[in-house]
Amino acid sequence: MKKEKRGFTVFLVCYLAYTAIYVARVNLSMASPGMLEKRIMTQEQVGVMGSVFFVIYAMGRIINGYIGDRVSPWIMISVGLFAAGLSNLGIGILPPFAAMLVLWGTNAYAQSMLWSSLLRVISEVYPVEQAKKMLSYMVSSVATGNIAGILINTVLIERLGVAFSFLIPGAILFVLCLAVILATSKVKCRAVEKEHISMKKLLQEEKIKTVILPAMFHGMIKDNISLWMTLFFVDQFKIDLNASAGFVLFIPVVGFLGRIAFPFLISLYKQKEDRLSTHAFVLCIIASLLLLPKNVMPVTAIICLSLIYAAISVINTVLVTYFPLQFAKNGNQSSVSGIMDFFTYLGAGIGSLVFGYLVSWLGYGAMFLAYAAISAISIIMTVKMDKKA
Repeated sequence: MKKEKRGFTVFLVCYLAYTAIYVARVNLSMASPGMLEKRIMTQEQVGVMGSVFFVIYAMGRIINGYIGDRVSPWIMISVGLFAAGLSNLGIGILPPFAAMLVLWGTNAYAQSMLWSSLLRVISEVYPVEQAKKMLSYMVSSVATGNIAGILINTVLIERLGVAFSFLIPGAILFVLCLAVILATSKVKCRAVEKEHISMKKLLQEEKIKTVILPAMFHGMIKDNISLWMTLFFVDQFKIDLNASAGFVLFIPVVGFLGRIAFPFLISLYKQKEDRLSTHAFVLCIIASLLLLPKNVMPVTAIICLSLIYAAISVINTVLVTYFPLQFAKNGNQSSVSGIMDFFTYLGAGIGSLVFGYLVSWLGYGAMFLAYAAISAISIIMTVKMDKKA
């Protein structure tokens, strides 16, 4: 009973920590309309900020995935939380754009230190099968963080101003840094196994090579929905931040339901994760095409974006949580998780940069058409994987 209680405490603290970094990530999306209005940034600069975050996060995930197999998880997680908190406080001062870009990049690298180590620590405090179940719940913290980020940052911006949407999340990260140290510093992780596969050999693994493109393409959609959703509703439907927050809140709520439903869905598909991913990409295509008409209604838009986000959340759970556990017996789950997130966020970074200019030149319809196209390509890849399985 004592061990179970300790395991739940570790899980809860880790869940809150990962929730909090999304509060300190979605704040840019929520603050961007106000920053555009006050001419702190331009629309293109918002896209550049998003691109820098995703690219640096991608690089950080592959580096920290490798380090995370060797360094105690509590060190990785607490240092990441502290550095991300410090970066957000710096942005809250509202320095010139160049300084913001450096600080936002630092925030990205710091946040990249968490997931692989969270994966490792949960794998230590629970048996393998229970760890799979707990990690499928842990990944719902992404949607929880988006929901909390929208609510918290909307209130902060409306009552205190855009600066506080960075200052307060930064302070929250400091508190959770302390909580992580207290809860996880005594978790002893196994040393690197003799069967541990090197990063070079991992990248040559056929199983990993076949999921690289779907990982990149789903990343182009996943985090760019979070980045652009607030601006989309403000620009497209000419509504204020409070009203748009009510709309965009629905997106991560549905995404949360998608992540929570994952254990049921994977069971329904008889553990055939490739087939589940294929059908999720089909849903992305249908919903993206419904967003193309210029006279699309706000309710239709929110339903379609929510369905895309839920489908992408399911695919994300397959790639960064379920798939890496196949390598746990070799002690490579942290490295493989880093590889998957590297390609996910590389795709997100490319998408953010491209979508920033697409939206500026051709409107949001061009971005949604791109969602449909990359989902179609991903289906071809996942069908091939399903046939090989």
